[in-house]
Amino acid sequence: MVTKHFQELQQRELRAEREDVLKMKRIAGTVAKMIREFWSNIEKVSHASNSLTVGPKKSIIGKIKAYITYVSWHRDTGCQ
Repeated sequence: MVTKHFQELQQRELRAEREDVLKMKRIAGTVAKMIREFWSNIEKVSHASNSLTVGPKKSIIGKIKAYITYVSWHRDTGCQ
C-alpha cells in the first residue's frame, strides 16, 4: 500500500515533467513561427523598397536608351 502510493507519486511527477516539456515545445514552436512570419514580412518590405528604388531607375534608363537610339538614328541618317 505504501509502495503503491510512492509509485503513483513518482508517476505523477514524471507525467508533470513530460507535460512541462511538451508545453515548452509548443511555446518554442509558436515563437519560432512568429519569428518566421516576422522575417517574411521584413523580406516583403525589403522587396517593396527595392522595387520603389529600382523602378524609377529602370524608367530613367529606358528614356536614356530611347534618347540614344533617337540621336544615333539621326546621326546615321544625316537628319538634323
